[in-house]
Amino acid sequence: MGFKAVDLNPWTILKISGPDKLSYLNGITTFDLEKLKEIKICQTAFLAPNAKIRSVFWLSEIDDHYIIYTPPQMRENLIADLLKYKLDMNIKLEDIQEETPPLYLIRSDAENKYTIKFGNVLFEFHQTKDKLDETIDYTTFEEWMVKNEDIPIKIFIDQNPLEAGISNAITLEKGCFLGQEPLSRMYHRGRPRKFLYQIITNSILLNELFIDNISVGNVLQSVQSGDQHISIVYIKSSVNLSDKLIFDNITHSSLKRIGSYLNIER
Repeated sequence: MGFKAVDLNPWTILKISGPDKLSYLNGITTFDLEKLKEIKICQTAFLAPNAKIRSVFWLSEIDDHYIIYTPPQMRENLIADLLKYKLDMNIKLEDIQEETPPLYLIRSDAENKYTIKFGNVLFEFHQTKDKLDETIDYTTFEEWMVKNEDIPIKIFIDQNPLEAGISNAITLEKGCFLGQEPLSRMYHRGRPRKFLYQIITNSILLNELFIDNISVGNVLQSVQSGDQHISIVYIKSSVNLSDKLIFDNITHSSLKRIGSYLNIER
């Protein structure tokens, strides 16, 4: 699929300003925002106390404030948590989606401090009133992600980030944040219970994956590409992937682990 931009019209854009903005966000989200002095944008998350993901978003520091970009599936939880933990912090939270130009992801030819990756392709967030050529909508982009060994963002809700392949959004050593303790325990044990994979088959997989009548995983999202079915699945870390796996009498032509896992290996 050839495209140059993704229309992120359904996404939410928030602005956070005020003298306490860094201490406020750094104490409750997963990525060390001190690193924004070196990079200009990061992926981070809100976790529940049990370390399950409540929202995932991208955050950029612009002048004296932060801008947050998040997809529609994350909006409700994100805003609820931002308000819940504001307490007496001297910060201002604004929804600026209606007053700013439309948001797009634009393909980038070279990596820089503003680029992010989806499916090993570089993009930048960009707001413009101009009509862009070769643009796809966000739903089509999610299907593209499945086909290109990436993880649609909506999959992350209620997942453990060390199992969901977004360890790049986690800075365990930065100090306390919501959900840090259970994450640290899993990291030091060195073995998540499951990993995410992209699997390509010639037939549709059922929602749950079985080998010899034993449940070994589940399907999170599937798309069709020609005669092939491409799925994002969880597979238990106890499964021996050195063998040719057969799920419900369905063989696969490709099985690849996807995501980032903080050097936690099988």
